[in-house]
Formats: sequence, C-alpha cells, structure tokens
Amino acid sequence: SLHDALPIVFVAHFAWSHRAVRGARFLAALMVAVAIWATMDGLETAAFELSSKIFFSKLSHIGVQATPVLLFLFVMRYAGRDGWMNPARLAWLWLLPLATLGMVFTNDWHGLIWPEVHLIDLPTGVDAV
Repeated sequence: SLHDALPIVFVAHFAWSHRAVRGARFLAALMVAVAIWATMDGLETAAFELSSKIFFSKLSHIGVQATPVLLFLFVMRYAGRDGWMNPARLAWLWLLPLATLGMVFTNDWHGLIWPEVHLIDLPTGVDAV
C-alpha cells in the first residue's frame, strides 16, 4: 500500500548509495520494483472507478513481474553464485515476466489475464474482481 512504499524507497536509496557492495545494485532495483508494486496497489485500492482500478493494476504488474527475477538475482549475487550470469541467461530469466507484462497491457484485446472484471462492494470499500 501507499504507506509501505516510503520505507521501501528509503531502502532502495540506501542500497544504491552502497552500490559497490556485492548485491546492492540488485537490492536497489528489487526495492524499486516492490515500491512500484506497493504504490500502484495502494492507488488501485483507493480508486473507485473500474477503469482506474484496472489501470493501476496494470501498472502494479511492472513491480509484480520484476520482483521474483530481481530477488533471485540479488540472492545469487549476494551469495557469490553469480558466475553463470551473462546477457543471454539474463535475457532468458526476463522472458516470462516480460511476456506476462505484455499480456497484462494488451489484455483488452485478448482477455487472457482478466477475462472479466467487476466492481463489488466490500465492508472495506469497492474492489475489482
């Protein structure tokens, strides 16, 4: 949510300011992805209109799709197990998240990610399902 994003951005800034440390660059990128995810999720929750909820949900997927890859890369670099990393292998790691992100942003044409989306009233507010 929105209040979670600020400390996450602080961690990203701290990691980036120590980018010479093993894994710090991937940690900073990971925290940026998580901050995007949290911020967009918070904005989606705060939105009342279906089109706004869908828009923020799509944007949240930038963080959602990047987080697992960046977490894996951070752990591998931090543990010193990154000798296998090269541009081709990194491209393979990003293939599925980028394809999914492409499907998210083109969902209006094919409906493969969200076949139907409706607003429902909950005790905590309006949500899209």
